[in-house]
Amino acid sequence: ASEIVELHASALYRHSGNYEDFLLSKQARLEVEGQQAQAARNKWRAELNWVRRQPKARSTKSKSRLEAFEQLDNRVKGAPQPVQSLAIDSEMRRLGSSVLTFEDATISAGGRTLVSHFSYDFSRGERIGICGPNGA
Repeated sequence: ASEIVELHASALYRHSGNYEDFLLSKQARLEVEGQQAQAARNKWRAELNWVRRQPKARSTKSKSRLEAFEQLDNRVKGAPQPVQSLAIDSEMRRLGSSVLTFEDATISAGGRTLVSHFSYDFSRGERIGICGPNGA
């Protein structure tokens, strides 16, 4: 594969290169996102202390700073938290044994035909893998 498309947290990310390059660029992206989230949380903590303090005598708090804190608060609370584990329980049942049927299907991407005249009836529990000329 020369390009990998990743769907993560409702966003699409394109990675050029092979799977190893994908893993390296994904790791770098996640590290940067983690650093940005940590910096936002640190700033949020400092601003929260400021918001909780009482204003000095005969003065008020800056409305623009309060509005900026609200935006920061929404961003920090909306940031994805690291997922330690994920379990999905499914009780879905299918009637019949056929899951997906292709009849004389042609699949193309980027102007290149990948599969032509493909016919197959996928049954429950079957898996499919597509390998390119280089075996990837």
